[in-house]
Amino acid sequence: MPDRVTVARRLPPGLQPVSLRRLPRQLREDALQEAWLAQLAGGRPDRRLRAYARREERYRARYVPISQLDKGLQRALLELPDRG
Repeated sequence: MPDRVTVARRLPPGLQPVSLRRLPRQLREDALQEAWLAQLAGGRPDRRLRAYARREERYRARYVPISQLDKGLQRALLELPDRG
């Protein structure tokens, strides 16, 4: 785990470390890349960070892992023919 100084050096200008700490740990690296892209494109990194977090939250709310489905539905999904 990098120390605070290392993380602070990797942040784009204008983005506070507290913004990253509010995100789930597994999203931080991708969120940091999104913030840098916004900074390099002339946008606001904090706004892009929040938009990324909301987008990921919506995705995770829609996504249901197959292991959480009941056994009958799991079997039906696994027996579907390939479309490729």
